[in-house]
Amino acid sequence: MVTWGRAFKAAFVYVLFLLGWVILGGVVLSIGIASMAAGAGGLFTIDPITGQPTVNFGTLTASVGGLITAIVGYLIIILGCIATMFKIFSEIVAEEVMSRLGYLTTSQSQEWMKS
Repeated sequence: MVTWGRAFKAAFVYVLFLLGWVILGGVVLSIGIASMAAGAGGLFTIDPITGQPTVNFGTLTASVGGLITAIVGYLIIILGCIATMFKIFSEIVAEEVMSRLGYLTTSQSQEWMKS
C-alpha cells in the first residue's frame, strides 16, 4: 500500500503542476478576454448622416478571435490538470506494482521515479 508520505508528496507535486497550468492557461484566457472586450466596444457604430447602426466587422473578428483564444486558455487549464492527475497517478501505481512484484527495491524505486 502506498504510504501517507508518498501520497502527500504526490499531492504536493500535483498542486505545483496545477499552479503551472492555471498560470499558463490564465494568461491565454485573459488575452482572449481582453481581445473580446476591446472588440466589443466598437462593434456597432452609428452613421452620423443616416443615424443607422452599422456593424464593424473588424472588431467582430477580434471578438470571435478573442472568444476562441479564451476557450483555448480554458482548455489548457482543464486538460493540463487532468493530464497531470493521470501522469502522477500512473507513476504511483506503476511504482507500487513494481515494488510488490519485487522488481524494485526502495532505492531503485526512487531512482526510477526520478527518470
